[in-house]
Amino acid sequence: MLELKIITMQNINLKNVFQSREELNLPCSFCNNSTLEIVTGTFSDLQTKESKEVFDVTQEVSCIKRRFVTLAKCSNKKCAEVYSILGRETVEECRECCHDAGEVCSYFCDMPQARSCYSIEYIDPPINFISLEKNIPKNIQDSIKDSFALFWCDCNATANKIRASLEALMNELKIESTGINEKGKKYDVSLHNRIEKFGENDDGKYADLAKRLLSIKWLGNAGSHEDNFISRENILDTYEILEHVLNEIFVRPGEIQIIEEKVKDLDKVFNPKIL
Repeated sequence: MLELKIITMQNINLKNVFQSREELNLPCSFCNNSTLEIVTGTFSDLQTKESKEVFDVTQEVSCIKRRFVTLAKCSNKKCAEVYSILGRETVEECRECCHDAGEVCSYFCDMPQARSCYSIEYIDPPINFISLEKNIPKNIQDSIKDSFALFWCDCNATANKIRASLEALMNELKIESTGINEKGKKYDVSLHNRIEKFGENDDGKYADLAKRLLSIKWLGNAGSHEDNFISRENILDTYEILEHVLNEIFVRPGEIQIIEEKVKDLDKVFNPKIL
């Protein structure tokens, strides 16, 4: 997964909820070594009409629901990229007084306290959940980035977008998307069969990678059906698998070549069998 100096994807709050405006805890997609901070004075929230009507009757703080919008900025001053964030805000009761912690109660001490929980639903520009190396073709990168934008609001749609990136990958690898049947008619080759064909190439050299791609394809298929629940954990696992496969196909061969060249250079100088 994407390694960051301050934050890694593994410690991001997958429920996309933060209880303090200082707890945004998201990485910058541009510099990849700093987190985002909410820009002072830009946070705005309003209670929804339905929530207000219910609260007027019940006076229950748990009924309060708001929508919020804010700007965030990369904390790295050399980057300082700006993001727009919107989402929903709910209020939950705190059963214990927190005066001992030096905090100020929102209500009288003999009443339940309340605190807001902010749930992100959209970020622009999207957060990168994996590192997309420059060796990876742009059309594949673009397809994956499309899925990043949907992560916060619709995991099923995200899964579908990830599946589309597999189609782009197969196209890039020149795996045929059409065939001719016994009657001489043209037909579309399924993504499943294309991935299997990829795994058979070069005497099965990519069989293990094909197996991993098929697991991603199954998740993408599930995303097409609204009754299938896909969690953010499922999506992040999928991104991790996809990053591994892409690096094995497009990045690692180049790294191996560089290592082999260094080996040859050392041998020329120090290997007695070559001297």
